[in-house]
Amino acid sequence: SRLKVSDMCDRANLAKSYISNQYVKPYAVFNEQMSEDYDQTSQVLIKLDEAISNGDILVYYQPIYSIDSGKYNSAEALLRLNDDMYGYISPEIFIPAAEENGMIHKIGKFVLEEVCRFIAGEKFKNLGLEYVEVNLSVIQCMSSELSEDVRAVMERYGVSDEQINLEITETAAAYAQTTMMDNINSLTDYGIAFSLDDFGTGYSNMKRIASMPFAIVKLDKTFADIDTDDKMMKVVKNTISMVKDMNMKIVVEGVETEESLREFSNLGVNYIQGYYFSRPLPQDKFISEVKRVNQS
Repeated sequence: SRLKVSDMCDRANLAKSYISNQYVKPYAVFNEQMSEDYDQTSQVLIKLDEAISNGDILVYYQPIYSIDSGKYNSAEALLRLNDDMYGYISPEIFIPAAEENGMIHKIGKFVLEEVCRFIAGEKFKNLGLEYVEVNLSVIQCMSSELSEDVRAVMERYGVSDEQINLEITETAAAYAQTTMMDNINSLTDYGIAFSLDDFGTGYSNMKRIASMPFAIVKLDKTFADIDTDDKMMKVVKNTISMVKDMNMKIVVEGVETEESLREFSNLGVNYIQGYYFSRPLPQDKFISEVKRVNQS
Protein backbone atom coordinates (compact mmCIF):
# COMPACT_ATOMS: atom_id res chain seq x y z
CA SER A 1 0.00 0.00 0.00
CA ARG A 2 1.08 3.54 -0.65
CA LEU A 3 2.40 5.68 2.18
CA LYS A 4 1.02 9.06 3.02
CA VAL A 5 3.36 11.99 2.43
CA SER A 6 3.32 12.71 6.18
CA ASP A 7 4.45 9.11 6.90
CA MET A 8 7.25 9.41 4.35
CA CYS A 9 8.41 12.64 5.98
CA ASP A 10 8.38 10.98 9.41
CA ARG A 11 10.49 8.11 8.11
CA ALA A 12 12.92 10.47 6.40
CA ASN A 13 13.33 12.51 9.57
CA LEU A 14 13.88 9.34 11.61
CA ALA A 15 16.56 8.12 9.18
CA LYS A 16 18.18 11.56 9.22
CA SER A 17 18.44 11.47 13.01
CA TYR A 18 20.63 8.36 12.74
CA ILE A 19 23.35 10.26 10.89
CA SER A 20 22.99 13.72 12.41
CA ASN A 21 26.38 13.45 14.18
CA GLN A 22 28.12 11.12 11.72
CA TYR A 23 30.04 13.35 9.39
CA VAL A 24 31.51 10.50 7.32
CA LYS A 25 28.08 9.06 6.47
CA PRO A 26 26.30 11.24 3.88
CA TYR A 27 22.91 9.47 3.85
CA ALA A 28 20.71 6.92 5.62
CA VAL A 29 17.98 4.59 4.36
CA PHE A 30 14.97 3.99 6.59
CA ASN A 31 14.32 0.49 7.88
CA GLU A 32 11.88 -1.00 10.39
CA GLN A 33 14.61 -1.40 13.03
CA MET A 34 14.84 2.39 13.20
CA SER A 35 11.13 2.54 14.01
CA GLU A 36 11.48 -0.16 16.68
CA ASP A 37 14.45 1.64 18.22
CA TYR A 38 12.50 4.89 18.25
CA ASP A 39 9.55 3.22 19.98
CA GLN A 40 11.87 1.64 22.56
CA THR A 41 13.60 4.97 23.21
CA SER A 42 10.25 6.69 23.64
CA GLN A 43 9.18 4.06 26.18
CA VAL A 44 12.48 4.38 28.05
CA LEU A 45 12.06 8.16 28.29
CA ILE A 46 8.52 7.75 29.66
CA LYS A 47 9.80 5.25 32.25
CA LEU A 48 12.70 7.54 33.11
CA ASP A 49 10.47 10.55 33.69
CA GLU A 50 8.16 8.44 35.86
CA ALA A 51 11.12 7.04 37.80
CA ILE A 52 12.46 10.52 38.61
CA SER A 53 9.01 11.69 39.76
CA ASN A 54 8.38 8.54 41.82
CA GLY A 55 11.87 8.21 43.27
CA ASP A 56 12.49 4.90 41.49
CA ILE A 57 15.76 6.01 39.91
CA LEU A 58 18.64 5.60 42.34
CA VAL A 59 22.12 7.01 42.78
CA TYR A 60 24.70 4.30 43.45
CA TYR A 61 28.27 4.97 44.58
CA GLN A 62 31.46 3.19 43.56
CA PRO A 63 34.33 3.78 45.99
CA ILE A 64 37.75 4.87 44.71
CA TYR A 65 40.84 3.55 46.47
CA SER A 66 43.89 5.68 47.25
CA ILE A 67 47.15 3.75 46.84
CA ASP A 68 49.04 6.17 49.10
CA SER A 69 46.66 5.93 52.06
CA GLY A 70 45.49 2.36 51.55
CA LYS A 71 41.90 3.54 52.04
CA TYR A 72 38.97 4.83 50.03
CA ASN A 73 39.32 8.56 49.48
CA SER A 74 36.41 9.30 47.15
CA ALA A 75 33.58 7.80 45.10
CA GLU A 76 31.80 8.16 41.78
CA ALA A 77 28.04 8.69 41.69
CA LEU A 78 26.29 6.49 39.12
CA LEU A 79 22.65 6.21 38.12
CA ARG A 80 20.67 2.96 38.24
CA LEU A 81 17.19 2.47 36.79
CA ASN A 82 15.05 -0.62 37.40
CA ASP A 83 11.60 -0.95 35.88
CA ASP A 84 8.84 -3.47 36.63
CA MET A 85 8.33 -4.16 32.93
CA TYR A 86 11.86 -3.85 31.46
CA GLY A 87 13.94 -4.79 34.49
CA TYR A 88 17.39 -3.18 34.71
CA ILE A 89 17.82 -0.45 32.10
CA SER A 90 21.45 0.36 31.36
CA PRO A 91 22.65 3.98 31.51
CA GLU A 92 24.12 3.30 28.06
CA ILE A 93 20.52 3.20 26.85
CA PHE A 94 18.74 5.87 28.87
CA ILE A 95 21.51 8.52 29.06
CA PRO A 96 21.85 8.97 25.24
CA ALA A 97 18.06 9.05 24.97
CA ALA A 98 17.88 11.68 27.72
CA GLU A 99 20.59 13.73 26.03
CA GLU A 100 18.70 13.68 22.76
CA ASN A 101 15.41 14.97 24.15
CA GLY A 102 16.86 17.34 26.78
CA MET A 103 15.82 15.35 29.87
CA ILE A 104 19.52 15.06 30.77
CA HIS A 105 19.31 18.47 32.47
CA LYS A 106 16.59 17.18 34.82
CA ILE A 107 18.61 14.03 35.50
CA GLY A 108 21.78 16.02 36.13
CA LYS A 109 20.06 18.22 38.71
CA PHE A 110 18.55 15.15 40.37
CA VAL A 111 21.94 13.45 40.73
CA LEU A 112 23.68 16.56 42.06
CA GLU A 113 20.84 17.11 44.57
CA GLU A 114 21.10 13.50 45.79
CA VAL A 115 24.89 13.66 46.11
CA CYS A 116 24.86 16.99 47.94
CA ARG A 117 22.11 15.74 50.27
CA PHE A 118 24.28 12.69 51.05
CA ILE A 119 27.43 14.74 51.64
CA ALA A 120 25.55 17.15 53.92
CA GLY A 121 24.16 14.31 56.05
CA GLU A 122 25.64 12.89 59.25
CA LYS A 123 26.38 9.47 57.72
CA PHE A 124 28.91 10.92 55.27
CA LYS A 125 30.94 12.94 57.75
CA ASN A 126 32.79 10.07 59.42
CA LEU A 127 33.57 8.05 56.28
CA GLY A 128 36.92 9.73 55.59
CA LEU A 129 36.00 10.59 51.99
CA GLU A 130 37.31 13.78 50.43
CA TYR A 131 34.84 14.21 47.56
CA VAL A 132 32.27 12.57 45.28
CA GLU A 133 32.57 12.60 41.50
CA VAL A 134 29.51 13.65 39.50
CA ASN A 135 29.32 13.10 35.74
CA LEU A 136 28.43 15.86 33.30
CA SER A 137 27.29 15.15 29.75
CA VAL A 138 28.18 17.22 26.70
CA ILE A 139 24.63 18.59 26.63
CA GLN A 140 24.84 19.77 30.23
CA CYS A 141 28.19 21.43 29.58
CA MET A 142 26.67 23.39 26.71
CA SER A 143 24.02 24.96 28.94
CA SER A 144 24.73 28.58 29.84
CA GLU A 145 23.00 27.97 33.20
CA LEU A 146 25.19 25.04 34.29
CA SER A 147 27.66 26.91 36.49
CA GLU A 148 24.96 28.87 38.31
CA ASP A 149 22.81 25.76 38.81
CA VAL A 150 25.69 23.70 40.26
CA ARG A 151 26.72 26.44 42.66
CA ALA A 152 23.12 27.03 43.78
CA VAL A 153 22.60 23.36 44.71
CA MET A 154 25.92 23.13 46.56
CA GLU A 155 25.25 26.32 48.50
CA ARG A 156 21.74 25.17 49.41
CA TYR A 157 23.15 22.05 51.09
CA GLY A 158 26.25 23.72 52.49
CA VAL A 159 28.58 21.50 50.44
CA SER A 160 32.06 22.97 50.07
CA ASP A 161 33.76 23.28 46.70
CA GLU A 162 36.38 20.57 47.40
CA GLN A 163 33.68 17.98 48.19
CA ILE A 164 32.42 17.81 44.60
CA ASN A 165 34.48 16.76 41.60
CA LEU A 166 32.89 17.08 38.16
CA GLU A 167 33.68 14.53 35.45
CA ILE A 168 33.50 15.11 31.73
CA THR A 169 34.42 12.51 29.14
CA GLU A 170 37.29 12.73 26.70
CA THR A 171 34.72 13.09 23.90
CA ALA A 172 33.09 16.03 25.66
CA ALA A 173 36.46 17.68 26.26
CA ALA A 174 37.18 17.46 22.54
CA TYR A 175 34.25 19.82 21.85
CA ALA A 176 35.68 22.64 23.96
CA GLN A 177 33.10 25.12 22.70
CA THR A 178 32.91 28.62 24.18
CA THR A 179 29.95 27.92 26.48
CA MET A 180 31.55 24.72 27.76
CA MET A 181 34.84 26.44 28.48
CA ASP A 182 33.03 29.32 30.20
CA ASN A 183 31.29 26.78 32.46
CA ILE A 184 34.49 24.89 33.24
CA ASN A 185 36.44 28.06 33.97
CA SER A 186 33.64 29.51 36.10
CA LEU A 187 33.30 26.35 38.20
CA THR A 188 37.07 25.99 38.49
CA ASP A 189 37.30 29.58 39.74
CA TYR A 190 34.61 28.68 42.27
CA GLY A 191 36.95 25.96 43.53
CA ILE A 192 35.47 22.81 42.00
CA ALA A 193 37.95 20.34 40.49
CA PHE A 194 37.39 18.55 37.17
CA SER A 195 38.27 15.03 36.08
CA LEU A 196 38.75 13.85 32.51
CA ASP A 197 36.83 10.57 32.30
CA ASP A 198 37.29 7.59 29.94
CA PHE A 199 40.69 8.83 28.78
CA GLY A 200 41.94 6.70 25.90
CA THR A 201 38.57 6.06 24.25
CA GLY A 202 38.53 9.08 21.93
CA TYR A 203 40.81 10.96 19.57
CA SER A 204 41.99 13.78 21.74
CA ASN A 205 43.69 16.97 20.80
CA MET A 206 46.34 16.72 23.53
CA LYS A 207 47.18 20.40 23.27
CA ARG A 208 43.54 21.27 23.98
CA ILE A 209 43.30 18.85 26.91
CA ALA A 210 46.58 20.11 28.37
CA SER A 211 45.17 23.63 28.29
CA MET A 212 42.04 22.63 30.26
CA PRO A 213 42.08 22.75 34.08
CA PHE A 214 41.80 19.04 34.84
CA ALA A 215 43.00 17.91 38.25
CA ILE A 216 42.51 14.19 37.57
CA VAL A 217 42.69 11.96 34.51
CA LYS A 218 40.76 8.69 34.62
CA LEU A 219 42.24 6.00 32.40
CA ASP A 220 39.54 3.97 30.69
CA LYS A 221 39.04 0.35 31.75
CA THR A 222 40.58 -0.81 28.46
CA PHE A 223 43.95 0.16 29.96
CA ALA A 224 43.46 -2.35 32.79
CA ASP A 225 44.40 -5.35 30.61
CA ILE A 226 48.04 -4.34 30.31
CA ASP A 227 49.46 -7.78 31.09
CA THR A 228 48.34 -9.25 27.76
CA ASP A 229 50.27 -7.06 25.35
CA ASP A 230 53.81 -5.63 25.44
CA LYS A 231 52.84 -2.78 23.11
CA MET A 232 49.91 -1.91 25.32
CA MET A 233 52.19 -1.87 28.34
CA LYS A 234 54.40 0.72 26.62
CA VAL A 235 51.35 2.83 25.75
CA VAL A 236 50.16 2.71 29.37
CA LYS A 237 53.58 3.58 30.80
CA ASN A 238 54.02 6.52 28.44
CA THR A 239 50.47 7.75 29.07
CA ILE A 240 50.94 7.66 32.84
CA SER A 241 54.28 9.45 32.52
CA MET A 242 52.77 12.14 30.30
CA VAL A 243 49.81 12.76 32.63
CA LYS A 244 52.07 12.95 35.70
CA ASP A 245 54.34 15.42 33.89
CA MET A 246 51.27 17.66 33.48
CA ASN A 247 50.77 17.55 37.28
CA MET A 248 47.49 15.67 37.07
CA LYS A 249 46.57 12.76 39.30
CA ILE A 250 45.56 9.42 37.79
CA VAL A 251 42.64 7.07 38.43
CA VAL A 252 42.62 3.68 36.69
CA GLU A 253 39.11 2.39 36.04
CA GLY A 254 38.04 -1.22 35.61
CA VAL A 255 40.68 -2.90 37.79
CA GLU A 256 39.44 -6.38 38.65
CA THR A 257 42.49 -8.39 39.75
CA GLU A 258 45.21 -8.18 42.36
CA GLU A 259 47.79 -8.45 39.59
CA SER A 260 46.44 -5.34 37.86
CA LEU A 261 46.40 -3.49 41.18
CA ARG A 262 50.04 -4.38 41.80
CA GLU A 263 51.13 -3.39 38.27
CA PHE A 264 49.45 0.01 38.40
CA SER A 265 50.76 0.63 41.90
CA ASN A 266 54.27 0.01 40.59
CA LEU A 267 53.61 2.41 37.70
CA GLY A 268 52.83 5.20 40.16
CA VAL A 269 49.13 5.87 39.61
CA ASN A 270 47.26 7.54 42.46
CA TYR A 271 43.88 5.87 42.61
CA ILE A 272 42.13 2.63 41.65
CA GLN A 273 38.45 2.15 40.77
CA GLY A 274 36.99 -1.21 39.88
CA TYR A 275 35.36 -4.47 40.88
CA TYR A 276 38.53 -5.66 42.63
CA PHE A 277 37.51 -3.37 45.46
CA SER A 278 33.79 -2.86 44.94
CA ARG A 279 30.95 -2.67 42.46
CA PRO A 280 28.71 0.44 42.48
CA LEU A 281 26.53 0.14 45.58
CA PRO A 282 23.32 1.68 46.92
CA GLN A 283 23.98 4.28 49.60
CA ASP A 284 23.57 2.09 52.71
CA LYS A 285 25.76 -0.74 51.36
CA PHE A 286 28.29 1.83 50.15
CA ILE A 287 28.53 3.30 53.65
CA SER A 288 29.13 -0.19 55.09
CA GLU A 289 31.83 -0.95 52.52
CA VAL A 290 33.69 2.32 53.14
CA LYS A 291 33.55 1.80 56.91
CA ARG A 292 34.87 -1.75 56.47
CA VAL A 293 37.97 -0.49 54.68
CA ASN A 294 38.54 2.96 56.19
CA GLN A 295 37.84 2.13 59.82
CA SER A 296 39.62 -1.22 60.00
